[in-house]
Amino acid sequence: MTIAFTVCSNNFLAQAKTLSGSLLHYNPGIKHFIFLADEKQVSVDYDFFAPAEIIVVNENIVPGFQELVGKYNLIELNSDLKPFLFEYLVGNYPEATRLLYLDSDTCVYDRFDHLDVVMKDSDIVITPHFCTPLPDDGLEPFENIALNFGTYNLGFLAINPKTSNTRRFLKWWSDRTRKFGFQDAGNGYFVDQLWFNLVPVFFEKVHTLKHPGYNMAPWNLHERTIAHKNDEGKIMLQSGETLVFYHFSSYDYFRPELISWKYNRYDFSNLPGLRKLYDDYRLSLAKNKIGEFSKIKCGLQVKKKPQPGPVKRLLYPGVNLLRKIWNKM
Repeated sequence: MTIAFTVCSNNFLAQAKTLSGSLLHYNPGIKHFIFLADEKQVSVDYDFFAPAEIIVVNENIVPGFQELVGKYNLIELNSDLKPFLFEYLVGNYPEATRLLYLDSDTCVYDRFDHLDVVMKDSDIVITPHFCTPLPDDGLEPFENIALNFGTYNLGFLAINPKTSNTRRFLKWWSDRTRKFGFQDAGNGYFVDQLWFNLVPVFFEKVHTLKHPGYNMAPWNLHERTIAHKNDEGKIMLQSGETLVFYHFSSYDYFRPELISWKYNRYDFSNLPGLRKLYDDYRLSLAKNKIGEFSKIKCGLQVKKKPQPGPVKRLLYPGVNLLRKIWNKM
């Protein structure tokens, strides 16, 4: 039995619904959970997400949950809950032979057949941000994102829940995110993700999945290109593999002209092959009520994300301009 899950607050439920629908369409045998890091709202019909099951995260799901709520901001909290939710599923679903995590802003386009092969000999499967060097041309993303935020992207993780190796890994990971799950790359912390630089060193049977169809995203578009749809309707990459899932990280539904609000390396003018993928995703989000869900404020008393003061806001444009000039010298 395979169980997949995601975690989000109410404002990302449209993304979670889109993920769930695509996941179960191509992989109907998988059981899917949406863990809600938030309070339920009377205005939301949570039956809308069936057959995915909504589980509200609380002290019964994650011991010490309120401590995490008071310690972390909303982005940190949603990220740092992952190892605890894996541990919850391991303890409460002993029949599960495989556990998968996917970020709520991913969309599935094919079966996980290649993963089935990989996991015959692996306990932990992770995907790198990219597998080949990026151009050193002053555009973003560049390789420093992996150096600052982790070689591996935790928008996806697959584990075998049956082994002591995996259980040791989960205990180690949850201990770190409980204490050090901050967005503080300058001090070597980036939520749950940066720790994974150490996972292939500390634990056995860790597989780095380099299949280009798994976790295609804005940070690896220099090496992954959509070619066409084949006769079965599958999205084919130029490498010859199918697109299994795409991670729409840093996509803003309300700014559809952008591939990413964070990066400037690519847009739809130099990557027109992505236009339909993004347009279809946007339609799915609209169908799944993003206009309604995105307005819901989190009901948890999470720590506020610090905002730059007026002096820093004034200096930011000048600092960024100087950085660009320096990079071109």
